[in-house]
Amino acid sequence: MSLTALGLVILAGLIHAIWNLAAKHASGGVAFSALSSCAAVLLWGPLGMPVLLSEIPNFRIQQWAALVGSSVLHVLYFAALLRGYEVGDLSVVYPIARGSGPLITVAVSMLWLNERPGVYGVIGVLMIILGVVLIARSSAHTPSEKRLSAGVKFGLLTGATIAAYSVLDGYSVKRLSISPIAYDYGSNLFRIVLTVPLAWFVLTKRARPIAETPRLYIRANLKWAALVGLLSPLAYMLVLQAATLTDLSKVAPAREVSMLFATLFAGTLLKEEGIVLRLVGAGAIGAGVIFIALS
Repeated sequence: MSLTALGLVILAGLIHAIWNLAAKHASGGVAFSALSSCAAVLLWGPLGMPVLLSEIPNFRIQQWAALVGSSVLHVLYFAALLRGYEVGDLSVVYPIARGSGPLITVAVSMLWLNERPGVYGVIGVLMIILGVVLIARSSAHTPSEKRLSAGVKFGLLTGATIAAYSVLDGYSVKRLSISPIAYDYGSNLFRIVLTVPLAWFVLTKRARPIAETPRLYIRANLKWAALVGLLSPLAYMLVLQAATLTDLSKVAPAREVSMLFATLFAGTLLKEEGIVLRLVGAGAIGAGVIFIALS
């Protein structure tokens, strides 16, 4: 991998960890998902909308179905991730979510497709499992044990959604010939359609504190939504640019450096406990992903 590609991937990993830190500070689950999607559509409109409009005439039912399917999976991903951040720690949810996706993909390929991962693949799987175990033990026998268990559970659930949308998104870009910019922007538009009505219902019809009425909720969370709306697509575009300079098989595992950034942020900025063991666990998960990519 060239130094330029490596630099882009490391920068993308840092940005990815930063927007997850912003999401950790936010509140509201589906409401924040809707607000951040609106922010992304507005902030990236000058770039995304012209590209999407130029490709729409070539869309068939497969392309539209892919956009809708990706939107649904990303909404589920965001819901699981945000719920994980509400009930668990960033240094638990983030590395398990990022690392379990490749692990689930390998398991599915072995069970359903009769594929064999090879020696490197087996090592990678074992290292990811080791990393999860280290993180799971990082706060054992402490008052936060229940919070730790919830973080692991939602981290794994988030990883499952990552595996699902990764397969669909890769297929859509490669086989259905949708450009990444049009695909990401169109997916955000559909996410707004899916989440805004539900978010409005949650903030107005259910019994909620006055601080969670739509106007006050937006005021309280707008800065975090703007950060996520700006940085999430940016990180994705940097990875795509790196992929034009080197093999995607090298770019994908290198992205997992974001786990180390996120864990460091959790220890230094959020003062989460058990951070040393969690950092070691995140490193093991990252190494496991690299081994799987090399298999």
